[in-house]
Amino acid sequence: MKPSIRRALQGAPWILLLNFEDAQRAQRHGYMTAAQWNAYRWAWTWAAPRFGGDAALAQDAFHARHGDEALQRRRARVRALLSLLTHS
Repeated sequence: MKPSIRRALQGAPWILLLNFEDAQRAQRHGYMTAAQWNAYRWAWTWAAPRFGGDAALAQDAFHARHGDEALQRRRARVRALLSLLTHS
């Protein structure tokens, strides 16, 4: 993960508690910086299985290149990081 993503999420752990629509609204209304929005989208894309939209396309492409085990490991690493950031 890029250090900029980690910094953006560490600076505002409340972002990780938002659902996608609320995060979009917060970004549109200026409550979230561009860096925080990008970090949120990265976390949202990789933290759980996605079945539609850009997140699903990213996961499908990763799965095609690296296989199911690699995708599961990536999701687990992202969830571990998010847990660390929200509980520290």
